[in-house]
Amino acid sequence: MEALYLKIRDELARQIKNRVYREGETLPSEDELAERFGVSRPTIRRAIQELVDDGVLEKKPYRGTTVCPAKIEQGFTTMLRSFNEEILANGRIPRTTVLTARVQEASPEASSRMSVEVGAPLFKLVRLRYAGDYPNVLVSSLIPLDMYPGIVEVDFSQESLYAYFRKYGKPVVRAHRQLEVMKASSGMAALLDIDEGDPVYRFYTTATTEAGRVAEYTTATYRGRSNAFEFDVSLVDGSQVNG
Repeated sequence: MEALYLKIRDELARQIKNRVYREGETLPSEDELAERFGVSRPTIRRAIQELVDDGVLEKKPYRGTTVCPAKIEQGFTTMLRSFNEEILANGRIPRTTVLTARVQEASPEASSRMSVEVGAPLFKLVRLRYAGDYPNVLVSSLIPLDMYPGIVEVDFSQESLYAYFRKYGKPVVRAHRQLEVMKASSGMAALLDIDEGDPVYRFYTTATTEAGRVAEYTTATYRGRSNAFEFDVSLVDGSQVNG
């Protein structure tokens, strides 16, 4: 016989799917739900935890249990397109807050990754990017100033970085990405509105122009519970895989 908490989990999931409880809405208290379903609080708590583990609900101190937004299907791992294009394709409204926009010298690490001299001027751009009302990704980018000298004058709360590259006549045409799954630090958690220790996806991207110059080196940290990423995989020689 199916456990009672699983039946309640499925009923709550059905109500969320049917928009009885909408994205961002707070569920009734455990006491109210226990009375409504005629069960104990521990049973309700277990049903809710199942939905939290599935990324359907999230618990926030002093805010109760709220309905998570549907996961954003990220296709940028299989194609080159901007954050704004990704979010619009998912039916959300993108928004950007610029946290840092300044010129700095290239460190030895940046020099190695970007094929520039140590001390070369770089434009550092840090943005917190939203999908609707929710912070979705923290993006830190380094751009060679000699390639895009007018970049310091651009308002990147309104302008897309990749759109700017295209308008400047030096668009990005290829990118190499590295993925790391990690736990959110306290500062990262505060910016992304998640709990410290929650899983996040971190992508390291080196993007180049047609001429082979590195246009940007970027670290992007995504909310784990809000995003799903697509990957295309094929056999190198077309032979059959067994096992």
